[in-house]
Amino acid sequence: HATDVVAIVHASGHASCSNFNLAVNKGILGTVRASVDINGRATDLVMMHDQQAGCFVFPGGKLRPEPQVLLSLPLLSGCNKMEFRVLDNASGVRIAVFADLWLWQASDRIVVVDVDGTITKSDVRGLVASQLQTTTSFLSNAFTASINPWTQDIATALNTDYTHDGVADALTHIAQSDYRILYLTARPITLAEQTREFLASVGRSQNSALPDGPLITQPHGTIKALQTKHELFKIEVLTQIQELYDSAVDGVHGSPSKSVPVAFAAGFGNHETDVLAYTTAGIPPSHIFVLDKASNLRIQGSGVELQSYTGLLQHLPMLFPPLRNSTRP
Repeated sequence: HATDVVAIVHASGHASCSNFNLAVNKGILGTVRASVDINGRATDLVMMHDQQAGCFVFPGGKLRPEPQVLLSLPLLSGCNKMEFRVLDNASGVRIAVFADLWLWQASDRIVVVDVDGTITKSDVRGLVASQLQTTTSFLSNAFTASINPWTQDIATALNTDYTHDGVADALTHIAQSDYRILYLTARPITLAEQTREFLASVGRSQNSALPDGPLITQPHGTIKALQTKHELFKIEVLTQIQELYDSAVDGVHGSPSKSVPVAFAAGFGNHETDVLAYTTAGIPPSHIFVLDKASNLRIQGSGVELQSYTGLLQHLPMLFPPLRNSTRP
Protein backbone atom coordinates (compact mmCIF):
# COMPACT_ATOMS: atom_id res chain seq x y z
CA HIS A 1 0.00 0.00 0.00
CA ALA A 2 1.25 3.50 -0.78
CA THR A 3 0.05 7.07 -0.57
CA ASP A 4 0.55 9.57 -3.36
CA VAL A 5 3.35 12.13 -3.28
CA VAL A 6 3.29 15.87 -3.97
CA ALA A 7 6.43 17.52 -5.36
CA ILE A 8 6.93 21.25 -5.85
CA VAL A 9 9.47 22.75 -8.24
CA HIS A 10 10.38 26.43 -8.38
CA ALA A 11 11.66 28.49 -11.29
CA SER A 12 15.11 28.42 -9.66
CA GLY A 13 15.18 24.67 -10.20
CA HIS A 14 14.95 23.74 -6.51
CA ALA A 15 12.53 20.88 -5.81
CA SER A 16 11.16 19.11 -2.75
CA CYS A 17 8.42 16.61 -2.06
CA SER A 18 6.14 15.20 0.59
CA ASN A 19 6.80 11.88 2.31
CA PHE A 20 6.94 8.59 0.44
CA ASN A 21 4.68 6.32 2.53
CA LEU A 22 4.87 2.64 1.64
CA ALA A 23 3.58 -0.29 3.70
CA VAL A 24 3.60 -4.07 3.23
CA ASN A 25 1.76 -6.89 4.91
CA LYS A 26 3.14 -8.08 8.25
CA GLY A 27 3.70 -11.54 6.77
CA ILE A 28 6.79 -10.26 4.97
CA LEU A 29 9.51 -10.39 7.63
CA GLY A 30 12.82 -10.63 5.77
CA THR A 31 15.10 -7.89 4.49
CA VAL A 32 12.78 -5.99 2.22
CA ARG A 33 13.79 -3.43 -0.38
CA ALA A 34 11.67 -1.46 -2.82
CA SER A 35 12.94 0.00 -6.06
CA VAL A 36 10.84 2.68 -7.72
CA ASP A 37 9.90 2.98 -11.39
CA ILE A 38 8.40 6.25 -12.62
CA ASN A 39 6.35 6.47 -15.79
CA GLY A 40 7.55 3.00 -16.73
CA ARG A 41 11.23 3.88 -16.37
CA ALA A 42 13.65 2.51 -13.79
CA THR A 43 15.17 5.04 -11.38
CA ASP A 44 17.89 5.08 -8.75
CA LEU A 45 15.31 5.38 -5.96
CA VAL A 46 15.59 2.54 -3.45
CA MET A 47 13.83 2.25 -0.11
CA MET A 48 14.55 -0.27 2.62
CA HIS A 49 12.08 -1.57 5.20
CA ASP A 50 12.94 -0.34 8.68
CA GLN A 51 11.40 -2.98 10.96
CA GLN A 52 11.88 -0.89 14.07
CA ALA A 53 10.17 2.16 12.60
CA GLY A 54 7.65 0.01 10.74
CA CYS A 55 8.03 1.83 7.43
CA PHE A 56 10.16 2.09 4.30
CA VAL A 57 12.92 4.70 4.29
CA PHE A 58 15.52 6.15 1.95
CA PRO A 59 19.23 6.17 2.89
CA GLY A 60 19.76 7.95 6.18
CA GLY A 61 16.35 6.88 7.48
CA LYS A 62 14.52 9.61 5.57
CA LEU A 63 11.04 9.46 4.06
CA ARG A 64 11.97 11.72 1.15
CA PRO A 65 14.77 11.54 -1.43
CA GLU A 66 17.40 14.27 -1.54
CA PRO A 67 16.45 17.30 -3.70
CA GLN A 68 19.15 16.54 -6.26
CA VAL A 69 17.89 12.96 -6.56
CA LEU A 70 14.34 14.21 -6.98
CA LEU A 71 15.44 16.53 -9.81
CA SER A 72 17.15 13.63 -11.60
CA LEU A 73 13.91 11.65 -11.90
CA PRO A 74 12.03 11.44 -15.22
CA LEU A 75 9.15 13.58 -13.97
CA LEU A 76 6.52 15.32 -16.06
CA SER A 77 4.37 18.23 -14.97
CA GLY A 78 1.21 16.87 -13.37
CA CYS A 79 0.66 13.19 -12.62
CA ASN A 80 3.52 10.69 -12.73
CA LYS A 81 2.86 6.97 -12.30
CA MET A 82 5.00 5.21 -9.70
CA GLU A 83 5.52 1.49 -9.26
CA PHE A 84 7.21 0.27 -6.09
CA ARG A 85 8.80 -3.10 -6.86
CA VAL A 86 9.04 -4.71 -3.43
CA LEU A 87 11.32 -7.70 -2.90
CA ASP A 88 11.51 -9.84 0.25
CA ASN A 89 15.03 -11.28 0.10
CA ALA A 90 14.21 -14.02 2.60
CA SER A 91 11.23 -15.54 0.83
CA GLY A 92 11.77 -14.24 -2.70
CA VAL A 93 8.28 -12.76 -2.67
CA ARG A 94 7.84 -9.88 -5.11
CA ILE A 95 5.05 -7.33 -4.85
CA ALA A 96 4.12 -4.40 -7.06
CA VAL A 97 2.56 -1.38 -5.35
CA PHE A 98 1.26 1.59 -7.31
CA ALA A 99 0.85 5.27 -6.48
CA ASP A 100 1.18 8.67 -8.15
CA LEU A 101 3.69 11.48 -7.80
CA TRP A 102 2.21 14.87 -8.64
CA LEU A 103 4.66 17.53 -9.82
CA TRP A 104 3.28 21.02 -9.23
CA GLN A 105 4.64 24.55 -9.40
CA ALA A 106 5.04 26.95 -6.47
CA SER A 107 2.44 29.19 -8.14
CA ASP A 108 -0.27 26.48 -7.99
CA ARG A 109 -3.05 26.83 -5.43
CA ILE A 110 -4.46 23.77 -3.69
CA VAL A 111 -8.01 22.93 -2.65
CA VAL A 112 -8.06 20.31 0.11
CA VAL A 113 -10.94 17.81 0.10
CA ASP A 114 -11.75 15.34 2.86
CA VAL A 115 -13.43 12.05 1.81
CA ASP A 116 -15.69 10.51 4.45
CA GLY A 117 -18.63 12.77 5.26
CA THR A 118 -17.40 15.35 2.74
CA ILE A 119 -17.63 13.44 -0.52
CA THR A 120 -19.71 10.66 1.03
CA LYS A 121 -22.77 11.58 3.08
CA SER A 122 -21.46 10.33 6.42
CA ASP A 123 -18.22 9.07 7.93
CA VAL A 124 -19.04 5.45 8.75
CA ARG A 125 -21.74 4.71 6.17
CA GLY A 126 -19.71 6.46 3.51
CA LEU A 127 -16.65 4.38 4.32
CA VAL A 128 -18.66 1.15 4.25
CA ALA A 129 -20.47 2.10 1.05
CA SER A 130 -17.26 3.02 -0.73
CA GLN A 131 -15.64 -0.29 0.22
CA LEU A 132 -18.71 -2.30 -0.77
CA GLN A 133 -18.79 -0.65 -4.18
CA THR A 134 -15.52 -2.35 -5.04
CA THR A 135 -17.17 -5.77 -4.61
CA THR A 136 -19.96 -5.14 -7.14
CA SER A 137 -18.10 -6.56 -10.12
CA PHE A 138 -17.14 -9.62 -8.07
CA LEU A 139 -20.76 -10.28 -7.14
CA SER A 140 -21.91 -9.77 -10.71
CA ASN A 141 -19.40 -12.33 -11.96
CA ALA A 142 -19.83 -14.82 -9.12
CA PHE A 143 -23.63 -15.03 -9.05
CA THR A 144 -26.54 -14.91 -11.45
CA ALA A 145 -30.06 -13.68 -10.76
CA SER A 146 -31.47 -17.04 -11.84
CA ILE A 147 -29.63 -18.72 -8.97
CA ASN A 148 -29.99 -15.91 -6.43
CA PRO A 149 -32.97 -13.63 -7.19
CA TRP A 150 -31.71 -11.05 -4.67
CA THR A 151 -28.32 -10.61 -6.35
CA GLN A 152 -29.54 -7.80 -8.63
CA ASP A 153 -30.94 -5.89 -5.64
CA ILE A 154 -27.61 -6.12 -3.84
CA ALA A 155 -25.70 -5.04 -6.95
CA THR A 156 -28.02 -2.07 -7.38
CA ALA A 157 -27.58 -1.08 -3.74
CA LEU A 158 -23.81 -1.32 -3.96
CA ASN A 159 -23.80 0.79 -7.13
CA THR A 160 -25.78 3.54 -5.42
CA ASP A 161 -23.70 6.72 -5.43
CA TYR A 162 -23.74 7.47 -1.69
CA THR A 163 -22.29 10.92 -2.12
CA HIS A 164 -23.41 14.53 -1.65
CA ASP A 165 -25.32 15.89 -4.65
CA GLY A 166 -23.22 17.90 -7.05
CA VAL A 167 -19.84 17.08 -5.51
CA ALA A 168 -18.28 15.93 -8.78
CA ASP A 169 -19.62 18.92 -10.73
CA ALA A 170 -18.46 21.45 -8.11
CA LEU A 171 -14.94 20.06 -7.75
CA THR A 172 -14.63 19.71 -11.53
CA HIS A 173 -15.56 23.39 -11.94
CA ILE A 174 -12.89 24.33 -9.39
CA ALA A 175 -10.26 22.16 -11.10
CA GLN A 176 -11.13 23.66 -14.49
CA SER A 177 -10.33 27.08 -13.02
CA ASP A 178 -6.79 25.73 -12.56
CA TYR A 179 -6.85 24.89 -8.85
CA ARG A 180 -5.16 21.68 -7.75
CA ILE A 181 -7.30 19.16 -5.88
CA LEU A 182 -5.76 17.28 -2.94
CA TYR A 183 -7.75 14.43 -1.39
CA LEU A 184 -6.73 14.20 2.26
CA THR A 185 -8.31 11.48 4.38
CA ALA A 186 -7.71 9.98 7.81
CA ARG A 187 -8.32 6.51 6.38
CA PRO A 188 -5.44 4.05 6.98
CA ILE A 189 -2.89 3.39 4.27
CA THR A 190 -4.27 -0.14 3.94
CA LEU A 191 -7.34 1.40 2.28
CA ALA A 192 -5.41 3.59 -0.15
CA GLU A 193 -6.07 1.52 -3.27
CA GLN A 194 -9.74 0.97 -2.44
CA THR A 195 -10.13 4.69 -1.82
CA ARG A 196 -8.61 5.49 -5.23
CA GLU A 197 -11.08 3.10 -6.83
CA PHE A 198 -13.94 4.72 -4.93
CA LEU A 199 -12.94 8.24 -5.95
CA ALA A 200 -12.75 7.10 -9.57
CA SER A 201 -16.30 5.72 -9.30
CA VAL A 202 -17.96 8.85 -7.87
CA GLY A 203 -20.46 10.42 -10.25
CA ARG A 204 -20.21 7.58 -12.74
CA SER A 205 -23.97 6.98 -12.65
CA GLN A 206 -24.54 10.65 -13.58
CA ASN A 207 -21.88 10.63 -16.33
CA SER A 208 -19.61 12.89 -14.31
CA ALA A 209 -16.44 12.30 -12.33
CA LEU A 210 -14.27 13.79 -9.64
CA PRO A 211 -11.17 15.61 -10.91
CA ASP A 212 -7.87 13.80 -10.61
CA GLY A 213 -5.57 14.65 -7.74
CA PRO A 214 -3.22 13.09 -5.20
CA LEU A 215 -4.65 10.97 -2.40
CA ILE A 216 -2.91 11.12 0.97
CA THR A 217 -4.04 8.76 3.72
CA GLN A 218 -2.56 8.13 7.12
CA PRO A 219 0.73 6.23 6.82
CA HIS A 220 -0.43 3.67 9.40
CA GLY A 221 -2.60 0.57 9.43
CA THR A 222 -6.14 0.50 10.76
CA ILE A 223 -5.44 0.18 14.51
CA LYS A 224 -2.93 3.00 14.74
CA ALA A 225 -4.97 5.17 12.36
CA LEU A 226 -7.98 4.88 14.66
CA GLN A 227 -5.84 5.91 17.62
CA THR A 228 -4.46 9.00 15.89
CA LYS A 229 -6.23 12.35 16.25
CA HIS A 230 -7.39 13.17 12.74
CA GLU A 231 -6.79 16.89 13.03
CA LEU A 232 -3.18 16.37 14.10
CA PHE A 233 -2.54 14.08 11.15
CA LYS A 234 -4.06 16.57 8.71
CA ILE A 235 -2.22 19.54 10.23
CA GLU A 236 1.04 17.62 9.87
CA VAL A 237 0.40 16.87 6.18
CA LEU A 238 -0.74 20.40 5.33
CA THR A 239 2.20 21.91 7.20
CA GLN A 240 4.55 19.62 5.29
CA ILE A 241 3.10 20.71 1.94
CA GLN A 242 3.23 24.40 2.87
CA GLU A 243 6.90 23.89 3.72
CA LEU A 244 7.42 22.63 0.15
CA TYR A 245 6.22 26.01 -1.06
CA ASP A 246 8.44 27.76 1.47
CA SER A 247 11.51 25.84 0.34
CA ALA A 248 10.68 26.40 -3.32
CA VAL A 249 10.83 30.15 -2.69
CA ASP A 250 13.81 30.10 -0.31
CA GLY A 251 15.91 27.86 -2.52
CA VAL A 252 18.59 25.57 -1.19
CA HIS A 253 20.85 28.23 0.30
CA GLY A 254 18.67 31.34 0.17
CA SER A 255 17.44 33.34 3.12
CA PRO A 256 13.76 33.13 4.11
CA SER A 257 11.50 35.04 1.75
CA LYS A 258 9.04 37.64 2.97
CA SER A 259 6.54 36.73 0.25
CA VAL A 260 6.08 32.97 0.57
CA PRO A 261 2.96 31.92 -1.36
CA VAL A 262 0.14 30.33 0.61
CA ALA A 263 -0.29 26.82 -0.77
CA PHE A 264 -3.97 26.38 0.06
CA ALA A 265 -6.88 28.22 -1.50
CA ALA A 266 -9.77 26.36 0.17
CA GLY A 267 -10.78 23.31 2.17
CA PHE A 268 -13.85 21.07 2.23
CA GLY A 269 -14.60 18.99 5.34
CA ASN A 270 -17.36 17.80 7.64
CA HIS A 271 -16.00 18.22 11.19
CA GLU A 272 -14.74 20.98 13.40
CA THR A 273 -11.45 19.08 13.37
CA ASP A 274 -11.27 19.77 9.62
CA VAL A 275 -11.95 23.45 10.28
CA LEU A 276 -9.11 23.47 12.82
CA ALA A 277 -6.71 21.80 10.40
CA TYR A 278 -7.61 24.13 7.54
CA THR A 279 -7.42 27.24 9.71
CA THR A 280 -4.01 26.18 10.99
CA ALA A 281 -2.89 25.76 7.38
CA GLY A 282 -3.79 29.39 6.66
CA ILE A 283 -7.03 28.86 4.74
CA PRO A 284 -9.34 31.85 5.30
CA PRO A 285 -12.76 31.10 6.88
CA SER A 286 -14.44 32.42 3.72
CA HIS A 287 -13.03 29.42 1.86
CA ILE A 288 -13.64 26.68 4.42
CA PHE A 289 -16.74 24.66 3.54
CA VAL A 290 -18.38 22.27 6.01
CA LEU A 291 -20.87 19.53 5.07
CA ASP A 292 -23.31 17.77 7.38
CA LYS A 293 -25.14 14.44 7.02
CA ALA A 294 -28.19 16.20 5.54
CA SER A 295 -25.94 17.61 2.79
CA ASN A 296 -26.18 21.15 4.10
CA LEU A 297 -23.04 23.05 3.13
CA ARG A 298 -21.92 25.87 5.42
CA ILE A 299 -19.42 28.55 4.50
CA GLN A 300 -17.45 28.83 7.72
CA GLY A 301 -16.63 32.52 7.48
CA SER A 302 -20.12 33.88 6.85
CA GLY A 303 -22.28 31.11 8.27
CA VAL A 304 -24.21 31.03 4.98
CA GLU A 305 -25.78 27.61 4.48
CA LEU A 306 -26.43 26.11 1.06
CA GLN A 307 -28.09 22.92 -0.13
CA SER A 308 -25.13 20.66 -0.81
CA TYR A 309 -22.64 21.32 -3.58
CA THR A 310 -25.46 22.05 -6.03
CA GLY A 311 -26.25 25.20 -4.08
CA LEU A 312 -22.59 26.18 -4.23
CA LEU A 313 -22.30 25.91 -8.00
CA GLN A 314 -23.63 29.39 -8.76
CA HIS A 315 -21.14 30.96 -6.32
CA LEU A 316 -18.06 29.17 -7.66
CA PRO A 317 -17.04 31.80 -10.28
CA MET A 318 -16.79 34.38 -7.50
CA LEU A 319 -15.20 32.09 -4.91
CA PHE A 320 -12.77 30.43 -7.33
CA PRO A 321 -11.90 32.87 -10.13
CA PRO A 322 -9.66 31.37 -12.82
CA LEU A 323 -5.98 31.55 -11.97
CA ARG A 324 -4.00 33.62 -14.45
CA ASN A 325 -0.55 32.39 -13.44
CA SER A 326 -1.30 28.70 -13.87
CA THR A 327 1.39 26.46 -15.35
CA ARG A 328 -0.85 23.45 -15.73
CA PRO A 329 -0.07 21.16 -18.67
